[in-house]
Amino acid sequence: MTEKRKFKRIPLGFQVKYAIGEITGVAQAVDVSSGGIFINIKSTPKVGDKVYLSFILPGTTAREQIKIIGEITRVAKDNDEKKSGIGILFVAVPSAAKKTLEEYISFVDQLESTGIISDFKGNNLIKLE
Repeated sequence: MTEKRKFKRIPLGFQVKYAIGEITGVAQAVDVSSGGIFINIKSTPKVGDKVYLSFILPGTTAREQIKIIGEITRVAKDNDEKKSGIGILFVAVPSAAKKTLEEYISFVDQLESTGIISDFKGNNLIKLE
């Protein structure tokens, strides 16, 4: 199967604050890339809705909090294969946040390619499934 995504996704579990219109909450991230994120939420917003996101990547500090505006590109309903949630394309990313994301993803990718990432399994820094 050919990978259609433009960006490398890193499976991570961390909290994401979100606002979709008047709906706000905290969700669990499933994976993140420099171009988007998938989060588990129970509500079912619509594809095309704007989302305001705020999160801190595992192992980084509050000073490196990322604030991004995204657009919902996919809504997944709960079934046997996947949890319910939304796929979000980042549409407005401050340059500092973009740099932090790219460096973080590159670092985790390097860990995966060297096999070191297995040392993090079960650790709260990086949650792999």
